Amino acid sequence: MNSNRMRLFADRLIATGFASPARIRGYSDKDVQDLEASWGRPLPLAYKEFLATMGAEAGDLFAGSDAIFADYRDLLKLHVWAEGALARRGNPFQLAEDEYVFAMHGGHQFWFFRTHPLDDDPPVSWWHWHCSLNRDMYPTLSTFLNSHLDSLVKCREQVEAIQRRIPKAE
Repeated sequence: MNSNRMRLFADRLIATGFASPARIRGYSDKDVQDLEASWGRPLPLAYKEFLATMGAEAGDLFAGSDAIFADYRDLLKLHVWAEGALARRGNPFQLAEDEYVFAMHGGHQFWFFRTHPLDDDPPVSWWHWHCSLNRDMYPTLSTFLNSHLDSLVKCREQVEAIQRRIPKAE
């Protein structure tokens, strides 16, 4: 199930220093099939490929966020947690039955995609506690992943630039 696009993404993750080969680990095909059965609907091909390539461990790609779990069954908790965040905010909208939450950060923002109609590489939507719902913020899951990694690289570069300007203590 590992596709070339996710293998290339994993290679890029390693090349940027946000993971080592030892810290990239996917789920078995059976685990991915069991997750899909537990969800009760087909999952997009790009997401299944992501899970098979790095669903169990992806270096620091989602450090501080909930998106990568050693046990695939924990992924289903994200939908429940997202519904809880929406409830705490007064339910500004309801997740549809076919909207799959694949990442959450700090209990105040999450990313999700629709599983119907099935799209191999679906658009990604985002909700944040202090913002509004951003439907189809990223045109594809692959775009989201690459954009997320780009932002990590840029952030690291900005921190390093600031650190270079701070005088070193002698």
